[in-house]
Amino acid sequence: VLFQISSQAEVRAKWPDATIPYYYYREYPDFLKPTVRAGMDFWERRTCVRFREGNGSEIDRVQVMHGSGCFSDVGRAGKEQTFSINSACNSMTQVTHELMHLMGVHHVHQRPDRDNYVYVIEWNVAPGGMFNFDVLDARNVSSLDVPYDYASVLHYDYFTMSVDYKKAVLVPRDPKYRKSMGNYLPSFYDVQIINRLYNCTEKCAGVVVQCQNGGIQDVNDCTRCRCPTGYGGLYCAAPPDGCFIVLNATTTSQEQIIEMGRLNKSDSIQYDECLYEIKAQEGSRVEVLVKDVYGIQSESCRWAGLEILTQNDTTFSGPKICKLADAESYYISEGKKLRLRIYNRSSISRFVINYRQIVS
Repeated sequence: VLFQISSQAEVRAKWPDATIPYYYYREYPDFLKPTVRAGMDFWERRTCVRFREGNGSEIDRVQVMHGSGCFSDVGRAGKEQTFSINSACNSMTQVTHELMHLMGVHHVHQRPDRDNYVYVIEWNVAPGGMFNFDVLDARNVSSLDVPYDYASVLHYDYFTMSVDYKKAVLVPRDPKYRKSMGNYLPSFYDVQIINRLYNCTEKCAGVVVQCQNGGIQDVNDCTRCRCPTGYGGLYCAAPPDGCFIVLNATTTSQEQIIEMGRLNKSDSIQYDECLYEIKAQEGSRVEVLVKDVYGIQSESCRWAGLEILTQNDTTFSGPKICKLADAESYYISEGKKLRLRIYNRSSISRFVINYRQIVS
């Protein structure tokens, strides 16, 4: 199987002092180690959890091995436990996914409330894989008040573990989120749930910051905030760092070409990305039509796509499109701003949109 997890995720499965001792099995391939370490670095930069390499002498420890697939126990199992990343799953997606299990978190699509958000097409689940879709007992797990998140790295996409890859296994009840499932990297809420699980904000006791626009205190620099899509600065009140373009909508429809990527670029760990913020006047909203898509025609938006953020609260990920057939007729903002995030980690993608201001 692709993923192997234990049957329960309980608070007692947390790692003491938010520290996870690990060592590499003696025959573990050197070429896989940089991706494993990059995944650990991702979590260390955003949470208080630390991965400490040792020699395997600790009482509770993790052996990083080259197993038959990608798998981890959920949380601390006691004594020695295995964490497997092999050459078939040597990616940031798989490593950060399995590390999230190792830290103590189950799949999002196994939450007790998952039937409110997705359907499972059981007849299309690969033999032996149904345990990855079983609903967890609410007495043993907690959401820690984090909303259901289609964009979690712990949410399967619509065809993972399918018998027929042309047919879905997971179908969102809200169809516009079909391509949002199965994110390449952990989401804003993934980071939040780890920080809550390990009470990371205790590191910042006595340091008060006023995070705005849904931002959360950065537990590795308590004087600043960690911001959701669309915001930056110390307190998430400024535009984000990097590529950020503002477009002003009027009642006349305007066309915009949105392009991202580079020729001859091989797959990389990080995306090239840019955020477009389309603004209407106070009391109005923004309407967007996606007219055409060039450079990608993919069944998965994991490598490249356009994320459409219509909600005021950008802690929630938006619908994603990576071919024209994914697009709805129109997208209308909840408030006076609509944000478009174009991202790509291989080659070039281009989207042609029309946008205008409409009356609320």
